[in-house]
Amino acid sequence: MRRSRLESLLHDYVNGDLRDDDRREVERLAAATFLARDLINTPAEDMGPADLAAAASAVAKEFDARCSVIAGDALLKQKMGESLEEIRSGAFAKEWSSDRADKLELLKQVRAMQASLPMTKWEDAARRAFHIGDAARAEKP
Repeated sequence: MRRSRLESLLHDYVNGDLRDDDRREVERLAAATFLARDLINTPAEDMGPADLAAAASAVAKEFDARCSVIAGDALLKQKMGESLEEIRSGAFAKEWSSDRADKLELLKQVRAMQASLPMTKWEDAARRAFHIGDAARAEKP
């Protein structure tokens, strides 16, 4: 079976048979993999958006890359602008309308299922008995 370049590099790394350039490549890939794993596995209560932004900025600085973070009022302004544009262009209405038919059918199914539950029948009877809510109004002539 033929190994991928990464598998070959890892095999040679473990055996100490790598050139310096290849060794640095394996170490760079391993560090990136470990960083991604740590960012993914850190619970949200321990690493919020600001922490993720700081991690991205640190990686960018380490590799002389650019990183821009949009946060706070600037993020709110951008998101509000995007939302307003969706409304103006009609994209929001089109998406909502196309989704509406499917959701309406699902809602009807859920309501029918709920109406057949014994607890719902008991609740309706109690509402009628105590003249509470829609069940009591439905009885009136």
